[in-house]
Amino acid sequence: MRASAMLALLPALYPGGGHLRDGEFRLTVLDTGRSVAIILQTRERALLFDNGESWGSGGATARATLLPALRALRVRRLDRVIMPRLDRDRAAGLVALAAEFPIGQWQLGHAAADPGMAVAGLPPEFQPCTAGHWFWNGVRVALLGDRRCTLRIVGADGTTVLLPTELDASEQRQLASTSAARCDVLVV
Repeated sequence: MRASAMLALLPALYPGGGHLRDGEFRLTVLDTGRSVAIILQTRERALLFDNGESWGSGGATARATLLPALRALRVRRLDRVIMPRLDRDRAAGLVALAAEFPIGQWQLGHAAADPGMAVAGLPPEFQPCTAGHWFWNGVRVALLGDRRCTLRIVGADGTTVLLPTELDASEQRQLASTSAARCDVLVV
């Protein structure tokens, strides 16, 4: 009986279907209450879009939710971290994240949301979110040119995901009038 019970636990230890092929991606959305953290994975790459921290969290969300999720998804390195905005709580979450995972590239949108964080220019680790795209294992990832870090992901099969950030009404209308707004999945 005990041996058969141990066999029943094997799928939990070694989940199947975790391997992605070229052109495929996995998007994991972590709802952290007042915010979200989104993890994009391709066959060999991983990207984090925002870290799920919200006002008053002080980095606790990263420690309690984000880091365990990244470990469960077997992420060993984040090739890119994109933060639509930065405040003290998000910064505390990034410190916890950087202590656990190597991070290749940092990008930051618009500006610091917290006036106390405002500095002349961006923190040195960050590059601004500017329009451009790249390919990771056959998946096209594009930052739209709105300085708010709106992200568009297109798999080899044409599946398209749009991750807009906090856009004002005029920015929403502008985005909606472009072909970039066409998508299969919209995360808001």
